[in-house]
Amino acid sequence: MFFNKRKDQDKEHKPAKRAADKGEVRKGTKSDNAIIRYFQDTGEELRKVAWPTRDEGIQLSTIVLVATLVASLFLGSFDWIIQQIEALVLRG
Repeated sequence: MFFNKRKDQDKEHKPAKRAADKGEVRKGTKSDNAIIRYFQDTGEELRKVAWPTRDEGIQLSTIVLVATLVASLFLGSFDWIIQQIEALVLRG
């Protein structure tokens, strides 16, 4: 009975015209231009990103800055030690 009722409703329902049939450009349709399509795809992907909160962003940025500082100090001191050893070898 339910199925018969549904079929009757489908017969009465007229399908809506698509935006493309009306000559309109729907939002979300892809452009034929590769450059415009690139920016459309980029925008779609950016809307999917799970952005961190302000506190998370500050915390993660601090971690990156500290790690960069530590790596710089390590590499700088290693370079200084190598220069000192090189100077001793060339003098001697």
